[in-house]
Amino acid sequence: MIGQNHPSGSRLANSRRAMGVQYKQHSSRRNRTHVICVLLCVLFSAVVLMLRTTTLARENLNSDKDRHENLGILDLTPEDLFVVGAKETIEKSNALLDEKSSLSSEQLAQLHLARGRAFMHVQRHAAALREFDEALKIRPGDPDTIGCHGSALASLDKLEDAARDFCGIIDRRPECSSGYVLMALLKYQSGDMASCLEYALKGVAIDGENPEPYFLCGLANYYLGRFNQSYVDINHCIVKGGFKVGTPNAALPYIYRGLLKLENNNNPQAALRDLLLARQLDRAPGTGLFELAKCYMITGKFHVAYRLGTELIKHKPDERNTADLIIIPCLIQNNEMDQAMLEANEMIVRDPNCSGGYAMRALIQLTMEHFEEAQLDFEKALVLGETNLQAMCGNAYLLATCPVEKYRNGKAAVQLALKACEKTSFNNPRVIMLLAMAHAENGDFQEAVRWGNKSLEKLGAQKNLEREYRSRLRLFEQRKPVRLRPKCVSWDYLRF
Repeated sequence: MIGQNHPSGSRLANSRRAMGVQYKQHSSRRNRTHVICVLLCVLFSAVVLMLRTTTLARENLNSDKDRHENLGILDLTPEDLFVVGAKETIEKSNALLDEKSSLSSEQLAQLHLARGRAFMHVQRHAAALREFDEALKIRPGDPDTIGCHGSALASLDKLEDAARDFCGIIDRRPECSSGYVLMALLKYQSGDMASCLEYALKGVAIDGENPEPYFLCGLANYYLGRFNQSYVDINHCIVKGGFKVGTPNAALPYIYRGLLKLENNNNPQAALRDLLLARQLDRAPGTGLFELAKCYMITGKFHVAYRLGTELIKHKPDERNTADLIIIPCLIQNNEMDQAMLEANEMIVRDPNCSGGYAMRALIQLTMEHFEEAQLDFEKALVLGETNLQAMCGNAYLLATCPVEKYRNGKAAVQLALKACEKTSFNNPRVIMLLAMAHAENGDFQEAVRWGNKSLEKLGAQKNLEREYRSRLRLFEQRKPVRLRPKCVSWDYLRF
């Protein structure tokens, strides 16, 4: 046995003490490492927690911001949709519906109203009607929602139901013009211009500063043939501020005033200014193109008119028959009779009751000297549309100037020409010259000279007709009637 005092035992003891010291040192290092690891883990966890908290806070902030922006759609007016956009409004409203439990009943009603207006804007009228129904469940008597509900019904051709809505607004708020304006618009849509005018006048009487009823008065008077009063009404609408810039309606007063300046006031230059302004106010493709094309056609710029007519078809293919009222006279002017006849026949196929289609085909037949066919088509056009100015004037032209005697009738020509002059307030030089030619065919050369001179006085900017019209006046002074020359360079019968 090795004792403690044995040298080997001493070495062993020393070795054990050294190992103990080393163990303590190793243990101490291990403890320090453990503490550092724990501290690093705690620090890492704290950083992760801080980052997560920051991310959550940012997400909550963004969520609150998005929700706040989405709630902004509840305050949109119908005009605001043209700025914000219907698609964006629908998307934001969808997001709000996902959390509708957090909305008040008032906010929910306003949300359905905003969604409905947006659906109306994109022509989804049935979807709009459902939204307005939901809004009315929450606010049953709200006049704004009832008005939108009625407008959706009217867009779906449920005119009687729409009328009940609008009359309800009048009953609830007789002191407000909106109900009368909506009823006037409904009567306009149904073609009842007398009732449209009646309701619009009541709207004017209630609120003389509102441009809308003035515009509807102008529309009604325009289609009732009261052009002078229509011009006054449209001017009042514009003076009162017109419609909000950026909406399609902003262009309408200038389009109609341009038409009145063109057709009634015989001022194509002023008409052109209004029509170009309308295009600036509403840059949507197709806006005002027909009226602008008509302005160029009447002033003899058929090539420009044709280009605008084809552009109208490109942007609004459903208005093909309207565009053909420009395109066909341009084709006749360019001696493209086959294509013109094809277009006219297609007009009639698309709409067998289209007065304009028969009037256009009659013009082609007249130019080709197919007088019997022309007369039949003019008469058909007048049966379908007794106020169709083109048919009225074209038929009078044939009756007054046809080189084949059996198709002439001076008395009937005078009656038609006089009616056309009244329709254009005796301001259209081409129609006035037509009256002069009718009087000449009827043997009343004194009246022919009188109206021939008035026609020249009214020519204004249409100087390209002056030489032809002076030659006609000389015939009247010589007690001679005018005989149709389809190849005549003036082609004025294309421009009614």
